[in-house]
Amino acid sequence: MPPSGPPAALPVPAARCSTARTMPAAGPARRSATPRQAALQRLDAGVYGDCVDCGQPIALERLRVQPAAERCAACQAARERLRRA
Repeated sequence: MPPSGPPAALPVPAARCSTARTMPAAGPARRSATPRQAALQRLDAGVYGDCVDCGQPIALERLRVQPAAERCAACQAARERLRRA
């Protein structure tokens, strides 16, 4: 026996309903390079693993957890404190 009532609505194709193609990126995503791309650029330049603020090596443990880290833990903490102020 066929189901009674109106047919179920078909899903709208993603290309028709997605705002990702028409809406500009907001916030940090608007940067020219993603954190991963920036890390690869630092690797190519031979400065991957060095803090962009103080120039000291970033701890290996930090890079294992956050491979795209640009700053050592101390400089990142200082930056976050300034942002909150």
